[in-house]
Amino acid sequence: DNEKQKSLFYGMDATEKKIFTLINHHRQQYGLPSLEPSINLAYVARTHAVDVVENNPDVCGGNMHSWGNKGK
Repeated sequence: DNEKQKSLFYGMDATEKKIFTLINHHRQQYGLPSLEPSINLAYVARTHAVDVVENNPDVCGGNMHSWGNKGK
């Protein structure tokens, strides 16, 4: 089971793993099912976070859901 847990979190750093675990604990408190980690979604989220920090896409009337024009 430990190997399965390791493979579920493949590619996530310690902070990402902790946040993911906290989200699932919160969901459980409300009777919601646990989320399954997604390597692809984690990659996109990480890339978006870097884009927000580096390119500030919200300063020109956008929002935190917007991507800068330099996001790759």
